[in-house]
Amino acid sequence: MFELVNEESPVEVPWMRTSIRVVVHGEPVPLGTALSDRGQSQVEDLARSRLITTANVIISSKEDVSLSTAKILSAELNAPIEKMSCIEEIRTLRPDHAKASQVAKFWQQPNKADAGMESLSSVKTRLRDCMNKIVERYRGGMVVVVLSPALALIFLHLVDGGTPTLREWLDMGFASCSTFEYSKRGWHIVMPPENSFQTEPSTVQDWLPQEWRTEFELQK
Repeated sequence: MFELVNEESPVEVPWMRTSIRVVVHGEPVPLGTALSDRGQSQVEDLARSRLITTANVIISSKEDVSLSTAKILSAELNAPIEKMSCIEEIRTLRPDHAKASQVAKFWQQPNKADAGMESLSSVKTRLRDCMNKIVERYRGGMVVVVLSPALALIFLHLVDGGTPTLREWLDMGFASCSTFEYSKRGWHIVMPPENSFQTEPSTVQDWLPQEWRTEFELQK
């Protein structure tokens, strides 16, 4: 859906397909950034699932929940970890930084944001540029990128088209894995988010504080 722009390209080089595994971090503890026990189990299930059998590098933000996820995968795949700030979580969507009303606004009004927060449109730009840097740096390789549920959903729509919604974010599964490929034709999706291998799956909706679920009219 979007293309990589190589501004330098002084020498024409042959195109090589780059495979990107996008992994959603495991479930965090309530109102925290560390992996919960269930979240650790989810990531361990992924590491054993064989959905990812090799990687040249695992890319993560410095945030605890993403880095902990990356470390579990790194131990299984024997791959190095690289930290990148451009894939840090969206503050607007963290219960310890925002209100439910701000979260709804983020998804429903993509060009607007409160002071100190990011809009959906600005996050799209940040993520697009970051993922393009990754495929340029690791062209022809196999790369695992650990993202938050929101960033994973936004990237899915950047590649596949359409607009991400609040409902889709709530349904995103922790420690799910999707596969993308970048080639001369651009980005395309190989496998949508998958988490059927987990013994204890959970979604963003399951993890949210009760008051948020009530405000989103999700109380069971």
